Amino acid sequence: MKNINTISHKNINKSNLYFTRKEFSKILNYYSLGVAKGNWRDYSINFTKYEAYFHFYKNTSEKPSISIIKNKSKKNNFRVYYGFREPLFSNKLENLFSYINRKNIRLIKR
Repeated sequence: MKNINTISHKNINKSNLYFTRKEFSKILNYYSLGVAKGNWRDYSINFTKYEAYFHFYKNTSEKPSISIIKNKSKKNNFRVYYGFREPLFSNKLENLFSYINRKNIRLIKR
């Protein structure tokens, strides 16, 4: 029988990069606003030694519509891929979210 690993704080690999609680809270708040508007339905999180990923999905079977990547070695340690646009770089999540929100504004006729 194979060994089964449980999810616990004891099993976390200390060399991987993670989002801080404050960063994770900001990302989830932004994600929940998108869910309320009907923009997203799913998300995924992935951690490697040098990067942490948070992906937003419109549908589970599609590619992510937004990907937030935290990089360990760069000065501007946050990178956002938004659709097929060029990636955005910043050292603060708020700057990236405000830029994405400006791109989502639409003019509605009365």
